[in-house]
Amino acid sequence: MKGLHLVTIACMLIFTAGDRGIGPGQGVPTSGCPSEELFLPCKCEGSAVIQCNKAETTDEVVESFKQKFEDFGAFGTFHMKNTTVSKIPSRLFGPAKFYSFRITGNLNLYTVEDNAFAGSEPFAELIDMSNNAIFSSSVFQAISKLGRLQYINLENNSLIEVPDNAFGKQLLQFISLRNNKIQSVGQYAFQHLASLQRLDLRDNLITMLQDNVFYFVQTTVDYISIALENNKIYDVSNGALVGLKRSELLLINNLLTTLKAEAFQPYLENIVKFEGRAIVLKDNPFYCDCHVKWIVENKSYWPYIGAMICHDGRAIQSYTVEELEEC
Repeated sequence: MKGLHLVTIACMLIFTAGDRGIGPGQGVPTSGCPSEELFLPCKCEGSAVIQCNKAETTDEVVESFKQKFEDFGAFGTFHMKNTTVSKIPSRLFGPAKFYSFRITGNLNLYTVEDNAFAGSEPFAELIDMSNNAIFSSSVFQAISKLGRLQYINLENNSLIEVPDNAFGKQLLQFISLRNNKIQSVGQYAFQHLASLQRLDLRDNLITMLQDNVFYFVQTTVDYISIALENNKIYDVSNGALVGLKRSELLLINNLLTTLKAEAFQPYLENIVKFEGRAIVLKDNPFYCDCHVKWIVENKSYWPYIGAMICHDGRAIQSYTVEELEEC
């Protein structure tokens, strides 16, 4: 778990750094801003930060960014926190460009249109849009256009799905979609994310994993950790896990009653072959019968199956082949 902790710590440092006026664009001059009077309710402040924390409507922000900016390069961070703004429309920021966006705690913010971050494609590395009310999947179209993006936080919103091909060919290392209302994750949603290390889908309403949901064209990292704790997953399609090699899969507290050989055996073969990490299965209502005999017969899988406790309170590794009748 050491690698995972390092990624999590790194992400926490990056996500908290902006609150101290530190970011990828630190030191970029703020002299490119419009005059203070014309720019209200937004304002420029230290370390190349623009904030619109006093905005009440989307139109107010739109009008602010219609003002003239002198092109001195990209600003460090755009902040908008705890406002009543309802939408981030396409091309909102006009000529202004940013290395990071921190748009958080806006409880009326429902929609991020598909060209919302236009102009920042060569610069944007981080987006924190946690604790809003975003439900429209157009936010994924907006994000997918930012090729240099490394971190995205969409925790605590109202998203109901991750669409097919949700992300583009990007540098993303960390994605958090925790605590939304996601019911389904589309095919090939993450396929071009070669640098992805951590995908957090905890605390959602996902019921099944469909084919190619975790297919990757290639990966350049040692491990990918996929967190699916506290969902409602009761079924995993036969082709759902075929794209995972060096990975950690956390399926704690779901509704799995068995592990189908067709779905899980190729995944476990890859873990053994590529020296991957565990599949953690704590707190699922497993019924261990002939359908999991394939696990008992293959002891090479046992070290990689974590906390699979059967209906009788025994770990799957404690069974013998003779105890499991033929199907």
